[in-house]
Amino acid sequence: MLPPQPYAKQRDARPLRYAQYTPLNANRGRILEEALHAALIHTPKRVLKPRNVDTTKHCRFHQNYGHTTEECVVLKDRIEELIQVGHLKRFVQYQGQTSRQRGRL
Repeated sequence: MLPPQPYAKQRDARPLRYAQYTPLNANRGRILEEALHAALIHTPKRVLKPRNVDTTKHCRFHQNYGHTTEECVVLKDRIEELIQVGHLKRFVQYQGQTSRQRGRL
């Protein structure tokens, strides 16, 4: 029998929900702030920090450690859901859009 693994190694990464994600013109942290302000999204109930978790990575969505806001698969899925139903259109990067045009959105 194998010895128990630390929490971070036991937990598998959550699978992606979508085969393809809409390209964004802003980082997920900025989009999260806008979605929270517009009450389009709510942060999940905060859980205790697991032992042996990487405290150099913090997720603003989960308000916890272990992964960054940009790496957060749950937030990535929520943002994609909101885009699919017509919200957050100003954060969609359209083909040929330059970084200068992005700043005007």
